[in-house]
Amino acid sequence: MRLVLVLAFAMILIISSAASAMPTLFDVWGVGGTVDHLGTISTYSGNIDAASNYNYYSYSGHPINGPTPMGYQAFLWMYWDNTAAQGDRLSFNIINDVDGGGSPNNIVHWDFRFHSTSYSVLLQDDSGEMGGFTDLGGGQMTGDFHYWYNTDGGVISVDEPTCDSKWAIDFRGDLGDIEMLTVAS
Repeated sequence: MRLVLVLAFAMILIISSAASAMPTLFDVWGVGGTVDHLGTISTYSGNIDAASNYNYYSYSGHPINGPTPMGYQAFLWMYWDNTAAQGDRLSFNIINDVDGGGSPNNIVHWDFRFHSTSYSVLLQDDSGEMGGFTDLGGGQMTGDFHYWYNTDGGVISVDEPTCDSKWAIDFRGDLGDIEMLTVAS
């Protein structure tokens, strides 16, 4: 079974205070054929930078503040670094499968489109192999990952939103033998 999907994140609410501003809620929309609101997620947060939070070792990601990787599952989530300088606090994170289990051999392809936000790759755990993130310019990026009983994915920094900002990340995936995608919070 191949899981192919089209989804979008849209930033919808920011809570501000004198001490900090943290985007807390993001809408998730299905846009394949009809536009359906699938739900709302909140950011994971912590006192560690986004790349370190991905906790890359053993050629795999092991998120500290984020979802627990599972076999034959992919996770997408937003992370807020409480300690970073303004403009460097929000990231979009991806992890496919689980270290030491899951698929014996899988290929995952992602297409991303960033609307009204800038982005940059902070970490990709496929950098030593063929694949990883490729910036196509014009707000478009791909992610190609091939893994064996392991995880693959990474961390992408995105603009820190403001109360009146409206931006989105559209993503489409051909997930190979991944059986479930979770947009996590």
